Formats: sequence, C-alpha cells, structure tokens
Amino acid sequence: MKLLSTTLALLSICFNSIGYTQSETGQDPLPVYSIQFFAEGYYGLSTYEGRKDQEAFYYNHHSLRSPKINYAQVLFEKKLNTWQFQLGIHDGIYVRRNYADQPQWAQLLSHANIQYSSQHFIGLKILAGIFPSHIGFESARTDANLTASRSMLAENSPYYESGIQCQYQPLSNKWQLGLYLLTGWQQAHIELPAKRISMGWSSRYNIADNWGLFYNGFSGFTHTASYEKRSYHNFYSQMSSQRWTGIVGFDYGTAQIQGINHQWYSPVAILQYQRNNHLKFAFRYEYMQVPSAAFILIDQNYNYDRRSAISANIDFKSNKNWLLRLEYKQAWGLGYLPGQKDMQIKNNNLILLSLSKSFQLSF
Repeated sequence: MKLLSTTLALLSICFNSIGYTQSETGQDPLPVYSIQFFAEGYYGLSTYEGRKDQEAFYYNHHSLRSPKINYAQVLFEKKLNTWQFQLGIHDGIYVRRNYADQPQWAQLLSHANIQYSSQHFIGLKILAGIFPSHIGFESARTDANLTASRSMLAENSPYYESGIQCQYQPLSNKWQLGLYLLTGWQQAHIELPAKRISMGWSSRYNIADNWGLFYNGFSGFTHTASYEKRSYHNFYSQMSSQRWTGIVGFDYGTAQIQGINHQWYSPVAILQYQRNNHLKFAFRYEYMQVPSAAFILIDQNYNYDRRSAISANIDFKSNKNWLLRLEYKQAWGLGYLPGQKDMQIKNNNLILLSLSKSFQLSF
C-alpha cells in the first residue's frame, strides 16, 4: 500500500508535464473520457502528549513529525450518451486508516460505479456501486474543502458508501432530492446474503444562486458483530460571494449499542476569504459532545465527553494547480479514563503544512 501511494503521487506530477485539457486547446466539446489525478503530501507537528500522531478519531493527517502522503487518487471516467462509468483507485494515510476494516480489494477503490441518466424523465439519475458519501460538505480531497484538516463531524461520519442511489433535480435547479439503498454505515462492499439493509436520503434547496440549504440523513446498521443500529442527521447551509464563502452546519446522531441508546451532536462554522486568485484565508470553529457514547471521541482508552477546536488557514494556489496550505489548530476537551468519574482537561495544538497537486486529462 505504501508503494501504491508513492506511485500515484509520482504519476500525478509526471503526467502533468505531457497532459492537456480541452480548455487548453481552445476546444470545448463534452469529453468522452477523462482521467483525474490528485496527490497530497503533508508535514505536521502536535503538542499532544509528545506523540508522533494525532488522536485516534482523526483519519486524515494522522501520522506526524515526518513527511507523509495523506491521499493520492487516480479517477477514470467514461461518458457514453446516457451512461457514465467511474473507476478510482487511491492510497495514503487516510485510506489505510479509514478503510482498515474493509476487504483488501475494497481498500483500493475510491469509486466503482455506473450511472444512468433518464432521457424520458429529465433530471432523474440512478447510480449503483461504490461512491463518496452523500453526508456532509467535506471531501477526502483536500482541495475540495475550505480548510486543510477535516472537522470532527466529518471525520466521524461516512466518507464512502456502496449501494444504489436515485437523485432527481428539475431543470430549474432550485432543489434536489435523493434516496439511497445502502449496504451499511461506511461500507464499500456487501455481505451476501445481506443481513441488514440501510437507507439514506438527501435534499438541497437553493434560496438563491449563491445560497443553499442541505439536509442529509442515514438510518441503518454498522457491520459490527452486533449490527449496531445507527441514525444520523446532517444539516448545513452554504453561502458564497465573489470573495467570501461561509458554511454553518449541525450534525446529530444516535446509536443503539447492546440495547442502550446513545447520542452525539456537533455544530461547526467555517468562513473563508479570497484575497485574489492565489491567496485565501479561512477560520473554523467546531464543537462535539458525546454524552455517554464512548465510541467516537476515543484515544488510547481516553474518552472525550466534549471537545472544541478553532482553526486558522492560509492557502496559496499556483497557476499550475499546486495548492499549499498552512493550518494552525488549537483544540481542548473534557473527558475521563474508563472506570474513573473525575473529568480531566486535555489540550492540543496542531500545525499542518499541506501541498497538493491536481489535474485532469480529457479526450
């Protein structure tokens, strides 16, 4: 897996020297084939108990104090009339941690799906296979997010899913609805015969061209030995202008473990300012509370009851799609050791330097 991540990163750099897109040639036909390349390397330092990694509930940028590849991806896409095919392979620190409980073959795949767009019912799309999660506003790709690191709520909700999704968006683009038949909570494969089926839903309403409201949800099971029942609700609003982009979100989840109901919730607010085409600044505040649900914010047998964090980001993007990001994050939390009732305060400061490269070949 380490060799694969290095290879993907090198391919992203080397292919760019010979690649071109339709826009660069002055032509603008719809591409039939496209290949997207992305690679992100990083270096991080933390004051957390002198360790060489972040807390266990962080899947991205987990290993610190030495240069690492967090995420590398090659995504192939083919469009054929009303059909679209996607196949993506990936590797990196994020993949090895977040896909650790998946079969070896599934750990390699970021995408493996086929989509049909109806010609008779315009706006209806049906997709089946492995695809990114419909929950949340943050992606595994750093360049798609407003900050270099992911929020706590994103790190503890699904990044990927498998199953069947059905989406409908009218020509007005005012709103969109989606229904999902899923194999479980963050599962890239289905166990046959299927013992449990999970459901998901998504909705978007555009108040204006630059202002949207989103509500996404999940109801189903995890694929643990006990088939833990879980539900999740993701609310957020996103607004943008020429220079400003803002996101305000709130997530609420419940889980039933051994007959006991647990719940957790997390608000987040992110504001980004674009100084020009090359320079951006961002600020984030986030909070997560997990009363009695000691299965999310866990680190080396230390259970967080609640945790807060503030982050400040500076981004510099070159004309060649190189993205350099510097983030400072200060986090503090209240928790306890298992079997103890006395709460303890734990603090952490993180400095993260991230460098990523992306480009696309269309032909």
